[in-house]
Amino acid sequence: MTSEKASAAPTGDAAVPKLLSRLVSVTADWIDEPLPPREHLLTDVRTGKGAVDKTGVWMFSGPGGVSKSYASMELTLVVGSGGRWLGTFDTSGKPGRAMLILAEDDAEDARRRLKYIADKKRYSAAAAERIDVLPIQDEFVSLVSMDRSGTYTEGEGLVALRELIAYQRERHGGDAYDLVVIDPCASVAGVSLDKDSAAATAFVVALNSISKAAGGLVLGIHHTNKSSREVRPGRRARATDNRGSTALTDRPRGVIQLEPVVDANLERTNRVVLSLTKENHVAPWKDVVLQRDENGVLFPLDEVDRAQFEAGRKKPDADQKQAARDARARDRMAADAKVVRQIIKEGFTGKLRDAVRARIGCGAERADFAIARVRDEDASAPGPRGASSEAPEVTQGTTVPPSQDGDSVPRRPPTPPVPRGTEAPGAVPLGAFGASKAPQGTGGTRGTNGGSAYEGA
Repeated sequence: MTSEKASAAPTGDAAVPKLLSRLVSVTADWIDEPLPPREHLLTDVRTGKGAVDKTGVWMFSGPGGVSKSYASMELTLVVGSGGRWLGTFDTSGKPGRAMLILAEDDAEDARRRLKYIADKKRYSAAAAERIDVLPIQDEFVSLVSMDRSGTYTEGEGLVALRELIAYQRERHGGDAYDLVVIDPCASVAGVSLDKDSAAATAFVVALNSISKAAGGLVLGIHHTNKSSREVRPGRRARATDNRGSTALTDRPRGVIQLEPVVDANLERTNRVVLSLTKENHVAPWKDVVLQRDENGVLFPLDEVDRAQFEAGRKKPDADQKQAARDARARDRMAADAKVVRQIIKEGFTGKLRDAVRARIGCGAERADFAIARVRDEDASAPGPRGASSEAPEVTQGTTVPPSQDGDSVPRRPPTPPVPRGTEAPGAVPLGAFGASKAPQGTGGTRGTNGGSAYEGA
């Protein structure tokens, strides 16, 4: 495929447009000739399709402590060896060059981490020799600056970094840097990336200029926002999890995210999930589940562990959801009954319903049900109380309408109708709760067990 730059500007007094040198005229071969294959830095071995672009800017985000730095450092070793990343993504097979720009760690930190990774995964010294490390944790490097008019421009750090890359490439016979890792982005931006979209856009433009100078991909390490760090089982990464302006997600061509896995107690486990949350030039790929060792080095799960993990991530079906709601309802009912008994044990003499409502913080319906449950339990217990009880037993399987928190609760079957003329004076059935509602003005309800503890319920 070929293209032609626009013809030279007309001579004379006409001003040359600033962007003329970038203007490309579409020619017939754009349509007539077949497209060349797109090159990728990484290919997904599961599908054989491109997974990460060869050039441009990608972001790699996640909360602290999930091994983003270890993962990105291992990627430099993978590039240097022409190998496979995290057991899932292949390079072209040809060893390349990589640069690590570290804004928080020094050279000794980088050495230790690379050593841990190389020892665990048997990367050779030859692969490490193809990596250049630039520690700038004690140097103020600004890729973007603002002039007096308030316009964002290239920072001195950006100019210096491009000069360094050009110098190193010349030393190595013009070989490109297939990968440039900047860890973390916020430390070298020179401007706030949190809310200013123009600043974030200028920063990504700066990263693109580094990609052009290096001849490869720039991978920016970044943190996720606070809302995405809410730990809960089954949470999946989203493109909007990136901290700061949305331009940090919109402008890069791809976003990878590393998320921790938590257990039922909301405690972090030693597993993390690598997700592709935004892509432009590659096919979407499935999540990769990884396990961290004691140093933070990442390893892929075997087939059995991966299958078990994926089964646990599936959304529960309707029966499972109902079973979970029923279990929560039973636990809540038992807790409510315990509150009722505690109030009675304390010798409360007022309206029991009001006391239960105040103690639990619930409505009258839930309080009545808790009181009725205790009545039934006392009535069915062996001994003097049980002898006089005829209250129906609470059974599972029948439900009342959903309660305040959405759970359904077991209810007793309706009380059999009382023959006309035999009902207690002024008493009317309370339906699902099996209690008797006193007529207006009586000031409460008395239980059928004969115990004064229920007076005023």
